Amino acid sequence: MEHEQSDILGMTEIKQELPQEQESINCSADMIVKQEVQEQTSESIPAITTEKQTNKVPVLTDERTNALSNDQKDIADKPLSTEVKPPGRRGRRRKIYDNNDDPETIKEKRKKRAVELKLRNLKWTLNQESDVSGKRQKKVPQRFELVPVDKRKSCMDDCQGRGEALGNIPWIHQQLQTASIYTLRLLHRTIYRKQGMFSEKHIRRSVVKFSGFPFDGTHPEIRKRREQLERANVGALGSLCDLLALRRAGKDVMIDRIIGFLLYPTHESVDNYLQDAMAEKLQHSKIICAKAAVCSPNVPTSQRQDPFHFLLAQGNQEAIQEICNISQEDATESGNYGGDINNVPWKKPAFFSEGNGVKLKYIRAIASNIQVASDAFIELLHRLLYLNVDEKMKPIHYAARGQ
Repeated sequence: MEHEQSDILGMTEIKQELPQEQESINCSADMIVKQEVQEQTSESIPAITTEKQTNKVPVLTDERTNALSNDQKDIADKPLSTEVKPPGRRGRRRKIYDNNDDPETIKEKRKKRAVELKLRNLKWTLNQESDVSGKRQKKVPQRFELVPVDKRKSCMDDCQGRGEALGNIPWIHQQLQTASIYTLRLLHRTIYRKQGMFSEKHIRRSVVKFSGFPFDGTHPEIRKRREQLERANVGALGSLCDLLALRRAGKDVMIDRIIGFLLYPTHESVDNYLQDAMAEKLQHSKIICAKAAVCSPNVPTSQRQDPFHFLLAQGNQEAIQEICNISQEDATESGNYGGDINNVPWKKPAFFSEGNGVKLKYIRAIASNIQVASDAFIELLHRLLYLNVDEKMKPIHYAARGQ
């Protein structure tokens, strides 16, 4: 038994020694293989690198020569310029101070950095190659200087026509005193082609001196005046026609009449208008309608221009005496009639003295208007009241103002 145990122990010892020897053999073999591999790689790598370098050298030389030739061509084509490249995009801020610096030193460094950035931007904007330093130049103040302007020629010199001045026509002179500012401005703008934004006194003073346009109706200035009148409404044109003693009608007709009158204003056209207006008003009055049947129908047209010629004709002496409340004896005793219209003896009508109303002189508005009324208006009023014009009483105003 002892021999068997000793044999077993010897076998185990041999088994334990064999693996250690095998491991040492394997390690030595591995080392030999690694050395051989390293030697092979060290020999092959430089050969490969040399081949690659030899292949790349001609390629690089060709690229460099092409790039140089292209750059030279671009430089030859482009003109010489001193352009400065704009500053690139701002990236991360560069730290300009240390953590151990004092607050005063940090402020100074920041100020210096800000100045550097400003100078760099200024250099780029002004396209200056030299360094910019120092204070900026002060801007020279621009002084206000009065420029002499040529005085414009007065519009009055261009509007001296061949007609009569508007101020010399009594009707227009009277209407100008009572016209509204809008009518005066329209008339001023039509005459002088200027907006009458002045005072009423100034507009009246300039309009009164107007005596007609110095050009004919075919002048291009007439078209401009017509365009200005076309912008006005019908009411404004109608009030302007009343001021200039013109009849109202359609818009185009009123414009033609206004321009035609302003080309050659005369006293006769105004008198004709007043006579026609007086005749129309008297024809529609109750007195004319009541006494028209008494008058003979076959009266010449020359006597029909004035309604009082129509009433006070020689063949209507009975109607005259009846209207004026004059008997035949009083008419023969006076002996002033003689067939003349203006020599008809006048007597205050009974309806006037025995009326139930208030006298006109006690009505303040009527009395004030009568004081400034024209002779034509007073004559019309006197004829409406007394059916006659008293030529012996001069001025005629007393015939109406005294009653």
